[in-house]
Amino acid sequence: MKRFLLAPALLLAALPNVAQAATPGENLDCAIWTSVKMDEMTDPEVVNGLGFTLSWFIGLYEGATGTAIDNAMVARAATMTDAEFGLLDATCLSRMEGFGSRLSELANRLAAQGN
Repeated sequence: MKRFLLAPALLLAALPNVAQAATPGENLDCAIWTSVKMDEMTDPEVVNGLGFTLSWFIGLYEGATGTAIDNAMVARAATMTDAEFGLLDATCLSRMEGFGSRLSELANRLAAQGN
Protein backbone atom coordinates (compact mmCIF):
# COMPACT_ATOMS: atom_id res chain seq x y z
CA MET A 1 0.00 0.00 0.00
CA LYS A 2 1.36 3.41 -0.89
CA ARG A 3 2.11 5.72 2.02
CA PHE A 4 -0.24 8.45 0.79
CA LEU A 5 -3.14 6.00 0.97
CA LEU A 6 -2.37 4.92 4.54
CA ALA A 7 -4.18 7.77 6.37
CA PRO A 8 -7.49 7.39 4.50
CA ALA A 9 -7.33 3.62 4.91
CA LEU A 10 -6.77 4.01 8.63
CA LEU A 11 -9.73 6.36 8.94
CA LEU A 12 -12.03 4.06 7.02
CA ALA A 13 -10.95 1.01 9.01
CA ALA A 14 -11.78 2.75 12.28
CA LEU A 15 -15.21 4.14 11.47
CA PRO A 16 -17.61 1.18 11.79
CA ASN A 17 -16.64 0.32 15.38
CA VAL A 18 -16.71 3.91 16.61
CA ALA A 19 -19.88 4.87 14.78
CA GLN A 20 -21.80 2.45 16.98
CA ALA A 21 -20.31 3.82 20.19
CA ALA A 22 -21.90 7.28 20.16
CA THR A 23 -25.19 8.88 19.18
CA PRO A 24 -25.44 11.47 16.42
CA GLY A 25 -26.05 14.11 19.12
CA GLU A 26 -22.83 13.16 20.88
CA ASN A 27 -20.93 13.35 17.60
CA LEU A 28 -22.52 16.73 16.91
CA ASP A 29 -21.47 18.03 20.32
CA CYS A 30 -17.93 16.72 19.87
CA ALA A 31 -17.72 18.36 16.43
CA ILE A 32 -18.62 21.68 18.08
CA TRP A 33 -16.13 21.05 20.90
CA THR A 34 -13.37 20.21 18.43
CA SER A 35 -13.99 23.30 16.30
CA VAL A 36 -13.79 25.54 19.38
CA LYS A 37 -10.60 23.81 20.55
CA MET A 38 -9.06 24.25 17.09
CA ASP A 39 -9.71 27.97 17.30
CA GLU A 40 -7.96 28.14 20.69
CA MET A 41 -4.76 26.38 19.57
CA THR A 42 -1.66 27.96 18.07
CA ASP A 43 0.52 24.88 17.46
CA PRO A 44 0.06 23.91 13.78
CA GLU A 45 0.45 20.19 14.52
CA VAL A 46 -2.26 20.32 17.18
CA VAL A 47 -4.56 22.27 14.86
CA ASN A 48 -3.91 19.73 12.10
CA GLY A 49 -4.72 16.82 14.41
CA LEU A 50 -7.88 18.52 15.59
CA GLY A 51 -8.83 19.10 11.96
CA PHE A 52 -8.70 15.37 11.31
CA THR A 53 -10.72 14.77 14.46
CA LEU A 54 -13.30 17.36 13.43
CA SER A 55 -13.67 15.62 10.07
CA TRP A 56 -14.09 12.30 11.88
CA PHE A 57 -16.88 13.63 14.14
CA ILE A 58 -18.58 15.28 11.15
CA GLY A 59 -18.37 12.03 9.18
CA LEU A 60 -19.83 10.05 12.06
CA TYR A 61 -22.72 12.52 12.42
CA GLU A 62 -23.46 12.76 8.70
CA GLY A 63 -23.12 9.01 8.18
CA ALA A 64 -25.58 8.29 10.98
CA THR A 65 -28.13 10.94 10.05
CA GLY A 66 -27.77 11.14 6.28
CA THR A 67 -27.79 14.94 6.53
CA ALA A 68 -25.13 17.64 6.39
CA ILE A 69 -24.00 18.82 9.81
CA ASP A 70 -24.00 22.56 8.99
CA ASN A 71 -27.45 23.63 10.18
CA ALA A 72 -27.47 21.22 13.12
CA MET A 73 -24.09 22.51 14.28
CA VAL A 74 -25.18 26.14 14.14
CA ALA A 75 -28.46 25.43 15.93
CA ARG A 76 -26.86 23.29 18.66
CA ALA A 77 -24.00 25.74 19.26
CA ALA A 78 -26.57 28.50 19.80
CA THR A 79 -28.31 26.54 22.55
CA MET A 80 -25.30 24.90 24.23
CA THR A 81 -24.58 26.27 27.69
CA ASP A 82 -21.09 26.82 29.08
CA ALA A 83 -21.75 24.03 31.58
CA GLU A 84 -22.69 21.60 28.79
CA PHE A 85 -19.63 22.60 26.81
CA GLY A 86 -17.38 22.11 29.85
CA LEU A 87 -18.62 18.56 30.27
CA LEU A 88 -17.49 17.76 26.73
CA ASP A 89 -13.79 18.11 27.59
CA ALA A 90 -13.56 14.68 29.19
CA THR A 91 -15.92 12.91 26.80
CA CYS A 92 -14.63 14.25 23.50
CA LEU A 93 -10.97 14.18 24.50
CA SER A 94 -11.32 10.57 25.60
CA ARG A 95 -12.96 9.60 22.31
CA MET A 96 -10.33 11.50 20.34
CA GLU A 97 -7.49 9.80 22.23
CA GLY A 98 -9.08 6.37 21.78
CA PHE A 99 -9.42 7.00 18.07
CA GLY A 100 -5.79 8.09 17.83
CA SER A 101 -4.58 5.05 19.76
CA ARG A 102 -6.50 2.69 17.52
CA LEU A 103 -5.11 4.37 14.41
CA SER A 104 -1.57 4.16 15.76
CA GLU A 105 -2.02 0.47 16.54
CA LEU A 106 -3.42 -0.19 13.09
CA ALA A 107 -0.53 1.69 11.48
CA ASN A 108 1.92 -0.46 13.45
CA ARG A 109 0.14 -3.64 12.38
CA LEU A 110 0.14 -2.58 8.74
CA ALA A 111 3.80 -1.56 8.91
CA ALA A 112 4.70 -4.94 10.45
CA GLN A 113 3.10 -6.57 7.41
CA GLY A 114 5.15 -4.37 5.09
CA ASN A 115 2.25 -2.14 4.08
